[in-house]
Formats: sequence, C-alpha cells, structure tokens
Amino acid sequence: MKFERLASLYTGATAASYEAERAASSQWLAEDAALDSYLNRLPRGSRVLDVPVGTGRFLELYVRHGLNAVGIDISPDMLRLATEKAAALGLAPSLALGDVRKLAFPDASFDASICMRLLNWIDAKHIDAVLAEFSRVTRSMFVLSVKVYPVAGSWEHASNRLKNLWRQLRGAGMVTHDRRQLDLQLEGHGFWIEEARTIGSDRRGASYLIYLLRRERLS
Repeated sequence: MKFERLASLYTGATAASYEAERAASSQWLAEDAALDSYLNRLPRGSRVLDVPVGTGRFLELYVRHGLNAVGIDISPDMLRLATEKAAALGLAPSLALGDVRKLAFPDASFDASICMRLLNWIDAKHIDAVLAEFSRVTRSMFVLSVKVYPVAGSWEHASNRLKNLWRQLRGAGMVTHDRRQLDLQLEGHGFWIEEARTIGSDRRGASYLIYLLRRERLS
C-alpha cells in the first residue's frame, strides 16, 4: 500500500460509518479493554500520541485516565469526525493532519504512543519508517494492534505469504505480517515486548494481536 493512498481510503460515507460498523465486534471490544488496562499504568498527566486517531475512538478513554492526548491522522474526513466528537464531548485535544513517517515532534515528546489498526495497510519493507518515528518520539510505552501470520512452516503461513506478495506487487490491499519478523523489527527499533495479547483470529488462522511495548525493560 502506498502511503499516499491511505488518505483516500476513509472518506465520505466510509469514514462516517467507520465506528458504527465495528463498535460491537468482539475484536473492537477486546482492543478497548486492553488499551484501558494499559493506559491505567500511566501516571495522570502523561502525554500520549495517537496515530491514526481516526474518528477519535479513544478520546473519552484518554480523558478518563487524565492523559493529555495528541491525535494525528492522514485522512481529513476522519480527522473532521474526531474534531466533531471532541466538541460534542466538551473536549479539547490537539488534533492535526499528519504523516506517521514524518511526525512533527521533537525526540521523546510523548510518554506513550498508540497505533491501532494501521500496520496492516503497510507492507513489511515500509514498516521500518513507521516504527522508527514511533521509537523516536516515544519515551516509555507503545501500544500496537496488528494482524499476524500463524507460526512459520504452517500451510496458513505459506498461503498468507503468497497473498501478501501478490498484494505488494499490485500496490493495494491489506497485508498480514509475519509475527517473527515483526517482533524482530520492533526489537530493532528499541522496543521490548512486555505483552502480546491475542484479541481475535480469522478463518485462515491468522491472529489479531495487541502489543504492549516498552522502550526499556521494567525491573
């Protein structure tokens, strides 16, 4: 998937119906519960970066935990909906258009960063640019949700690899990542994996994971 196309994926009716189509799903609810438990580990007043912020799904959660949230999205329509939601709730988070590969913040600007459901739009060779930016701006915690292959050597793993190669050649479509490769990439960018929680699976055996990552191992 080319980054330039991401801005056009969620526009108009697709953006407007985004939350309504997903909010009751078991995976969505499991993500909410996991993130809630992770944010509870941050001191009140911590600064949090949410990319992509989408329609502002977690804005209320950040307020509940007393966190100062900054939200970035590449889609103007999604960002408009997030702004409208914040206004309706009487919230005033910092929301702006932006590219996750070029975050306009100094190093170590945030106590925690959140990245939900983005990496499956980005093929493996471009993930490093994204992880490098999150690593640069994050001081402590990184929460990431992503869909990954079953273990290497399985039929499902081979099938998913072939599908991903085809999608990359076409330059379109979602990809499922190799769990081992992704773990190595995360570690290569200075993230220690504290937890990788399974929050769902598909019919082909791929798993939906939510990672709790740290910039350094806790004693």
